[in-house]
Amino acid sequence: RFAPPYTFVAISTRRPLAWKGALPAARAARRRDPSDPDVLNRLGGLELTHGLIEHAKVAFTEARYWNPQSVTAALGLATIASTRGDQRRSNRLCAQAKRLAPRIHCTIRPLRR
Repeated sequence: RFAPPYTFVAISTRRPLAWKGALPAARAARRRDPSDPDVLNRLGGLELTHGLIEHAKVAFTEARYWNPQSVTAALGLATIASTRGDQRRSNRLCAQAKRLAPRIHCTIRPLRR
């Protein structure tokens, strides 16, 4: 699994080349193990960052299928719902994440397109 290092480099340095390598690496990791919720959450986050909202929704939904307790997937889906203008669904997903991890602060803002 080589998606996590690329993801870390991309997030920590904001280097375009690191982002460019992170998405293919995360997709390759998904092909190797399509049932790993951590890989799916990373992929969803990268796709969301790249504006690939439909792809991100699929990745986060699959992550929740394999791990219904995934706070990351719930927050990713809440962000997508908010971006689409569905604030009710966003708030519901945010509340679910808060129940799973009471210490988190859940403020969801729509993505800028």
